[in-house]
Amino acid sequence: MILEIELVGALKIKKQYRKGVFVFVMPPSMQELRRRLISRGTEGEKAIALRMEAARTEMEQAMLYDYIIVNQDVKDCCRKFEAIVVAEGCAVRHRKDFIREVSQNA
Repeated sequence: MILEIELVGALKIKKQYRKGVFVFVMPPSMQELRRRLISRGTEGEKAIALRMEAARTEMEQAMLYDYIIVNQDVKDCCRKFEAIVVAEGCAVRHRKDFIREVSQNA
């Protein structure tokens, strides 16, 4: 299951679901984030300032995640996310039941 949630929700889920894999997607810089928000043309300066402050606060907590992807390029960001999904699917910590099952039927 993939959830797209903000920091507070992610930290709550991380406490309850310790096997989860948490990926933080962040902009390449605060300047680029601001440029992207402005270029959308959907928010005023006050809303952008609030979004920028929220982003700063969230980035301070990025170390609590398992992976960080820098969203410089959307296609590259998606490839990295897919790589994480594949790698985690192969991780021993997620495949212990499978290993036991195969080794017991050998």
